[in-house]
Amino acid sequence: MLLILGECRGTFSGAERLWRERYPDRTPHSRNVFSRLAKRIRTKGVIQPEHNKSRQIHRPIRDEKTAEILALVELNPHDSLRRRERDSGVSRDIIWRIMRANKFHPYRMSVHQALKYDDFQQRLAFCNWIRQQPPDFHLKILFSDECTFKSNGSNNTWNCRYWSQVNPHWLREIDHQHVWKVNVWCGIIGSQIVGPIFFEENLNADRYSALIETDLPILLENLPLQLRLDMWFQQDGCPSHTSRVVRTILNAMFPNKWIGKYGPINYPPDHRTSPFSIIIFGEG
Repeated sequence: MLLILGECRGTFSGAERLWRERYPDRTPHSRNVFSRLAKRIRTKGVIQPEHNKSRQIHRPIRDEKTAEILALVELNPHDSLRRRERDSGVSRDIIWRIMRANKFHPYRMSVHQALKYDDFQQRLAFCNWIRQQPPDFHLKILFSDECTFKSNGSNNTWNCRYWSQVNPHWLREIDHQHVWKVNVWCGIIGSQIVGPIFFEENLNADRYSALIETDLPILLENLPLQLRLDMWFQQDGCPSHTSRVVRTILNAMFPNKWIGKYGPINYPPDHRTSPFSIIIFGEG
Protein backbone atom coordinates (compact mmCIF):
# COMPACT_ATOMS: atom_id res chain seq x y z
CA MET A 1 0.00 0.00 0.00
CA LEU A 2 2.88 2.35 0.73
CA LEU A 3 4.38 1.68 -2.70
CA ILE A 4 1.06 2.30 -4.40
CA LEU A 5 0.61 5.56 -2.48
CA GLY A 6 4.15 6.63 -3.36
CA GLU A 7 3.67 5.92 -7.08
CA CYS A 8 0.58 8.13 -7.04
CA ARG A 9 2.52 10.90 -5.25
CA GLY A 10 0.19 10.88 -2.28
CA THR A 11 -3.02 11.13 -4.31
CA PHE A 12 -5.59 8.99 -2.47
CA SER A 13 -8.05 8.64 -5.35
CA GLY A 14 -5.21 7.66 -7.68
CA ALA A 15 -3.94 5.11 -5.16
CA GLU A 16 -7.44 3.61 -4.93
CA ARG A 17 -7.67 3.31 -8.73
CA LEU A 18 -4.14 1.89 -9.16
CA TRP A 19 -4.72 -0.69 -6.40
CA ARG A 20 -7.84 -1.99 -8.15
CA GLU A 21 -6.02 -2.21 -11.52
CA ARG A 22 -2.89 -3.91 -10.20
CA TYR A 23 -4.53 -6.29 -7.71
CA PRO A 24 -7.99 -7.18 -9.07
CA ASP A 25 -8.16 -10.43 -7.01
CA ARG A 26 -7.38 -8.77 -3.66
CA THR A 27 -9.59 -6.82 -1.29
CA PRO A 28 -10.15 -3.33 -2.77
CA HIS A 29 -9.17 -0.31 -0.61
CA SER A 30 -10.99 3.00 -0.78
CA ARG A 31 -9.34 6.42 -0.75
CA ASN A 32 -10.23 6.72 2.94
CA VAL A 33 -8.04 3.71 3.73
CA PHE A 34 -5.05 5.33 2.04
CA SER A 35 -5.87 8.61 3.77
CA ARG A 36 -5.85 6.99 7.23
CA LEU A 37 -2.61 5.20 6.37
CA ALA A 38 -0.90 8.47 5.47
CA LYS A 39 -2.23 10.14 8.62
CA ARG A 40 -0.91 7.31 10.87
CA ILE A 41 2.53 7.58 9.31
CA ARG A 42 2.67 11.40 9.71
CA THR A 43 1.32 11.56 13.27
CA LYS A 44 2.42 8.29 14.93
CA GLY A 45 5.04 6.84 12.63
CA VAL A 46 3.27 3.44 12.48
CA ILE A 47 1.62 1.55 9.65
CA GLN A 48 -0.64 -0.97 11.40
CA PRO A 49 -3.85 0.36 13.00
CA GLU A 50 -4.13 0.28 16.78
CA HIS A 51 -7.01 -2.20 16.81
CA ASN A 52 -4.96 -4.73 14.81
CA LYS A 53 -1.79 -4.72 16.91
CA SER A 54 -2.89 -7.41 19.39
CA ARG A 55 -4.58 -9.79 16.97
CA GLN A 56 -3.71 -11.63 13.82
CA ILE A 57 -5.57 -10.67 10.67
CA HIS A 58 -7.03 -13.76 8.95
CA ARG A 59 -7.49 -13.01 5.28
CA PRO A 60 -9.43 -15.36 3.02
CA ILE A 61 -7.29 -17.70 0.93
CA ARG A 62 -7.61 -17.04 -2.78
CA ASP A 63 -5.71 -19.82 -4.49
CA GLU A 64 -6.91 -21.58 -7.60
CA LYS A 65 -5.20 -24.77 -6.44
CA THR A 66 -7.21 -25.06 -3.21
CA ALA A 67 -9.47 -27.80 -4.61
CA GLU A 68 -6.46 -29.66 -6.01
CA ILE A 69 -4.60 -29.52 -2.67
CA LEU A 70 -7.63 -30.77 -0.73
CA ALA A 71 -8.07 -33.60 -3.22
CA LEU A 72 -4.42 -34.62 -2.79
CA VAL A 73 -4.83 -34.56 0.99
CA GLU A 74 -7.76 -36.97 0.73
CA LEU A 75 -5.82 -39.17 -1.71
CA ASN A 76 -2.51 -39.20 0.20
CA PRO A 77 -3.18 -38.25 3.85
CA HIS A 78 0.32 -39.33 4.96
CA ASP A 79 2.32 -36.90 2.79
CA SER A 80 4.26 -34.16 4.56
CA LEU A 81 3.89 -30.45 3.87
CA ARG A 82 7.32 -30.45 2.24
CA ARG A 83 6.26 -33.10 -0.28
CA ARG A 84 2.94 -31.34 -0.94
CA GLU A 85 4.88 -28.13 -1.61
CA ARG A 86 7.13 -29.92 -4.08
CA ASP A 87 4.27 -31.67 -5.88
CA SER A 88 1.85 -28.73 -6.09
CA GLY A 89 4.19 -25.77 -6.40
CA VAL A 90 2.34 -23.97 -3.58
CA SER A 91 4.27 -22.80 -0.53
CA ARG A 92 3.98 -24.70 2.73
CA ASP A 93 2.47 -21.68 4.48
CA ILE A 94 -0.38 -21.50 1.98
CA ILE A 95 -0.94 -25.27 2.14
CA TRP A 96 -1.01 -25.15 5.93
CA ARG A 97 -3.54 -22.29 5.88
CA ILE A 98 -5.74 -24.16 3.40
CA MET A 99 -5.71 -27.34 5.50
CA ARG A 100 -6.34 -25.44 8.72
CA ALA A 101 -9.20 -23.47 7.15
CA ASN A 102 -10.81 -26.77 6.13
CA LYS A 103 -10.49 -28.27 9.65
CA PHE A 104 -7.62 -30.67 8.87
CA HIS A 105 -5.43 -31.69 11.84
CA PRO A 106 -2.09 -33.61 11.77
CA TYR A 107 -2.90 -36.60 13.97
CA ARG A 108 -0.08 -38.77 15.29
CA MET A 109 0.28 -42.46 14.54
CA SER A 110 -0.23 -44.96 17.37
CA VAL A 111 1.68 -48.25 17.47
CA HIS A 112 -0.30 -51.31 18.52
CA GLN A 113 0.53 -54.96 19.04
CA ALA A 114 -0.27 -57.12 16.02
CA LEU A 115 -3.22 -59.45 16.58
CA LYS A 116 -4.06 -62.78 14.99
CA TYR A 117 -7.50 -63.92 13.93
CA ASP A 118 -8.13 -66.01 17.08
CA ASP A 119 -7.05 -63.16 19.36
CA PHE A 120 -10.28 -61.26 18.84
CA GLN A 121 -12.35 -64.16 20.16
CA GLN A 122 -10.07 -64.39 23.21
CA ARG A 123 -10.48 -60.67 23.89
CA LEU A 124 -14.25 -60.96 23.59
CA ALA A 125 -14.34 -63.96 25.94
CA PHE A 126 -12.20 -62.16 28.52
CA CYS A 127 -14.36 -59.01 28.37
CA ASN A 128 -17.54 -61.05 28.79
CA TRP A 129 -16.03 -62.87 31.78
CA ILE A 130 -14.84 -59.75 33.58
CA ARG A 131 -18.21 -58.04 33.01
CA GLN A 132 -19.82 -60.83 35.04
CA GLN A 133 -17.64 -60.03 38.07
CA PRO A 134 -18.56 -57.56 40.86
CA PRO A 135 -18.16 -53.86 40.05
CA ASP A 136 -15.03 -53.52 42.22
CA PHE A 137 -13.40 -56.70 40.91
CA HIS A 138 -10.77 -54.79 38.92
CA LEU A 139 -9.49 -53.25 42.17
CA LYS A 140 -8.47 -56.75 43.32
CA ILE A 141 -6.34 -57.57 40.26
CA LEU A 142 -2.58 -57.14 40.52
CA PHE A 143 -1.68 -56.06 36.97
CA SER A 144 2.00 -56.65 36.19
CA ASP A 145 4.42 -56.16 33.34
CA GLU A 146 8.10 -55.68 32.50
CA CYS A 147 9.92 -53.14 30.38
CA THR A 148 13.50 -52.81 29.10
CA PHE A 149 15.27 -49.45 29.13
CA LYS A 150 18.38 -49.05 26.94
CA SER A 151 21.07 -46.37 26.91
CA ASN A 152 20.90 -45.85 23.13
CA GLY A 153 17.49 -44.22 23.17
CA SER A 154 17.01 -41.26 20.86
CA ASN A 155 17.28 -37.74 22.26
CA ASN A 156 15.08 -34.97 20.88
CA THR A 157 17.35 -31.90 20.96
CA TRP A 158 14.37 -29.61 20.32
CA ASN A 159 13.25 -30.36 23.88
CA CYS A 160 16.67 -29.49 25.37
CA ARG A 161 17.51 -25.89 26.18
CA TYR A 162 20.44 -24.20 27.95
CA TRP A 163 19.66 -20.63 28.98
CA SER A 164 22.83 -18.53 29.04
CA GLN A 165 24.16 -15.13 27.94
CA VAL A 166 26.94 -16.82 25.96
CA ASN A 167 26.98 -20.04 23.95
CA PRO A 168 28.13 -22.83 26.33
CA HIS A 169 28.56 -25.28 23.40
CA TRP A 170 26.48 -27.82 25.30
CA LEU A 171 27.23 -31.39 24.17
CA ARG A 172 25.91 -34.78 25.16
CA GLU A 173 28.02 -37.87 24.64
CA ILE A 174 26.19 -40.79 23.04
CA ASP A 175 27.93 -44.16 22.80
CA HIS A 176 26.09 -46.49 20.42
CA GLN A 177 28.82 -49.15 20.54
CA HIS A 178 28.58 -49.90 24.26
CA VAL A 179 24.89 -50.20 25.08
CA TRP A 180 23.70 -51.05 28.56
CA LYS A 181 20.17 -51.89 29.56
CA VAL A 182 18.10 -52.45 32.66
CA ASN A 183 14.89 -54.44 33.03
CA VAL A 184 12.09 -53.31 35.31
CA TRP A 185 9.18 -55.31 36.73
CA CYS A 186 6.34 -53.44 38.34
CA GLY A 187 2.75 -54.03 39.38
CA ILE A 188 -0.32 -51.99 40.19
CA ILE A 189 -3.40 -52.96 42.18
CA GLY A 190 -6.11 -50.41 42.71
CA SER A 191 -4.26 -47.16 43.31
CA GLN A 192 -1.12 -48.76 44.82
CA ILE A 193 2.17 -49.46 43.07
CA VAL A 194 3.88 -52.78 43.78
CA GLY A 195 7.61 -52.59 43.15
CA PRO A 196 9.48 -51.76 41.03
CA ILE A 197 12.11 -54.48 40.80
CA PHE A 198 15.24 -53.82 38.71
CA PHE A 199 17.44 -56.53 37.21
CA GLU A 200 20.17 -56.29 34.59
CA GLU A 201 20.08 -59.84 33.23
CA ASN A 202 17.62 -60.92 30.56
CA LEU A 203 14.25 -62.14 31.75
CA ASN A 204 13.90 -65.90 31.47
CA ALA A 205 11.82 -68.56 33.19
CA ASP A 206 14.28 -69.04 36.07
CA ARG A 207 14.63 -65.31 36.77
CA TYR A 208 10.89 -64.73 36.55
CA SER A 209 10.02 -67.69 38.76
CA ALA A 210 12.48 -66.41 41.40
CA LEU A 211 10.89 -62.96 41.16
CA ILE A 212 7.39 -64.34 41.69
CA GLU A 213 8.33 -66.81 44.42
CA THR A 214 10.87 -64.73 46.38
CA ASP A 215 10.60 -61.01 45.61
CA LEU A 216 6.85 -60.64 45.14
CA PRO A 217 5.79 -61.89 48.62
CA ILE A 218 8.08 -59.31 50.23
CA LEU A 219 6.47 -56.50 48.20
CA LEU A 220 2.97 -57.72 49.06
CA GLU A 221 3.60 -57.38 52.80
CA ASN A 222 2.73 -53.68 52.56
CA LEU A 223 -0.79 -54.46 51.34
CA PRO A 224 -3.77 -55.11 53.64
CA LEU A 225 -4.29 -58.75 54.55
CA GLN A 226 -7.83 -58.92 53.14
CA LEU A 227 -6.64 -57.49 49.83
CA ARG A 228 -3.93 -60.15 49.62
CA LEU A 229 -6.49 -62.88 50.30
CA ASP A 230 -8.84 -61.60 47.57
CA MET A 231 -6.06 -60.76 45.10
CA TRP A 232 -5.92 -62.00 41.51
CA PHE A 233 -2.57 -61.96 39.68
CA GLN A 234 -2.35 -60.91 36.03
CA GLN A 235 0.49 -61.35 33.54
CA ASP A 236 0.81 -61.27 29.76
CA GLY A 237 1.83 -64.04 27.39
CA CYS A 238 5.60 -63.46 27.47
CA PRO A 239 7.47 -66.79 26.94
CA SER A 240 9.17 -66.50 30.34
CA HIS A 241 5.70 -66.29 31.95
CA THR A 242 4.31 -69.46 30.40
CA SER A 243 6.89 -72.05 31.48
CA ARG A 244 5.74 -75.00 33.59
CA VAL A 245 7.86 -73.84 36.52
CA VAL A 246 6.21 -70.42 36.60
CA ARG A 247 2.72 -71.86 36.20
CA THR A 248 3.32 -74.29 39.05
CA ILE A 249 4.39 -71.43 41.33
CA LEU A 250 1.40 -69.31 40.35
CA ASN A 251 -0.99 -72.22 40.96
CA ALA A 252 0.46 -72.58 44.45
CA MET A 253 0.46 -68.86 45.31
CA PHE A 254 -2.80 -67.92 43.55
CA PRO A 255 -4.88 -71.11 43.20
CA ASN A 256 -7.45 -70.57 40.45
CA LYS A 257 -6.91 -66.82 40.86
CA TRP A 258 -4.42 -65.78 38.24
CA ILE A 259 -4.97 -64.43 34.73
CA GLY A 260 -2.59 -65.25 31.92
CA LYS A 261 -1.77 -67.56 29.05
CA TYR A 262 -2.43 -71.21 30.00
CA GLY A 263 -3.87 -70.01 33.30
CA PRO A 264 -7.30 -70.46 34.91
CA ILE A 265 -8.41 -67.33 33.03
CA ASN A 266 -6.80 -66.75 29.66
CA TYR A 267 -5.55 -63.20 29.13
CA PRO A 268 -5.99 -61.73 25.62
CA PRO A 269 -2.78 -60.91 23.71
CA ASP A 270 -3.62 -57.21 23.28
CA HIS A 271 -1.74 -55.44 26.10
CA ARG A 272 -3.96 -52.33 25.78
CA THR A 273 -6.65 -54.08 27.86
CA SER A 274 -4.29 -53.67 30.83
CA PRO A 275 -4.26 -50.25 32.53
CA PHE A 276 -0.76 -51.00 33.78
CA SER A 277 1.08 -50.71 30.46
CA ILE A 278 -0.78 -47.49 29.68
CA ILE A 279 -0.25 -45.74 33.04
CA ILE A 280 3.24 -46.94 34.04
CA PHE A 281 5.14 -47.57 30.81
CA GLY A 282 3.04 -45.39 28.45
CA GLU A 283 2.52 -48.15 25.91
CA GLY A 284 -1.15 -47.34 25.23
